[in-house]
Amino acid sequence: MTAKDKAGNTTTRSVAFTTTTSFADLQALVDGYRSAGTVSAGNADRLTTSLGRAGAAASAGQPAAAVGHLTAFVEQVGALNAVGARTLLVRDARALIGQLDR
Repeated sequence: MTAKDKAGNTTTRSVAFTTTTSFADLQALVDGYRSAGTVSAGNADRLTTSLGRAGAAASAGQPAAAVGHLTAFVEQVGALNAVGARTLLVRDARALIGQLDR
């Protein structure tokens, strides 16, 4: 970020941001899209099922199974018509996959 005052003095600062996500955050997105009508109830139910299975596998110490369920989630999201919802859901699901693959 760069700021300049009326006297012509300029100051530059950098700020690093870190964003995170979780199974709960991803579920909140699905729920929000369902409530807004962006994602149909049927699609939201399917996404919730895959997400629930992924979360349960992760909690049980089965990261490979969790990744498999999240991969299914991403495939289901790919069929959604809403580009904005699709983009955010895939982004967060891939971030969770990245966390599990460590």
